Amino acid sequence: MTKQCSELRLETFFRDYGAPFATLVAVLNTVISVTIGQFFRENKTARIILVAGSAILGAVGVTGTFYSQHAIVVDRQANEARRTMIRENLGTFIGQGMSLMERCAVEVRPPPNQDATEWARNVERYLLNNLGQSYVERFRNSSGLPMTASAITDLAHRKP
Repeated sequence: MTKQCSELRLETFFRDYGAPFATLVAVLNTVISVTIGQFFRENKTARIILVAGSAILGAVGVTGTFYSQHAIVVDRQANEARRTMIRENLGTFIGQGMSLMERCAVEVRPPPNQDATEWARNVERYLLNNLGQSYVERFRNSSGLPMTASAITDLAHRKP
């Protein structure tokens, strides 16, 4: 197993189970404390070992709790950054689509069919890779769009 893979597993473990893990460590510390108090009153070496083990478990539990919270915050920040990037890219696609629509309105030039097809493919690829197939289907769906004639009189410019 590579170092990166083991770090990823440890990270996901603490992210997913950090709070219950800290509780388990607290329970183990309690059991150790009771064991020290009840069974090892006279054995100084055993008490030292158990107290040291309890301290180590306490440190691991506290570290696990903080690391778990850190992983949650990092995931949230990554999600927010991803959402921001998607919004920005969708805004860029909208701007490109508006430019294509403006070009369609110029009837003295041929319609930009090839550019529009390429733009639609790029948008669909982006939607599929970043948001899923359902967004591609929504993009292709023309429901809710007006079905009346536009101000463009040339039929070649009005074709979808």
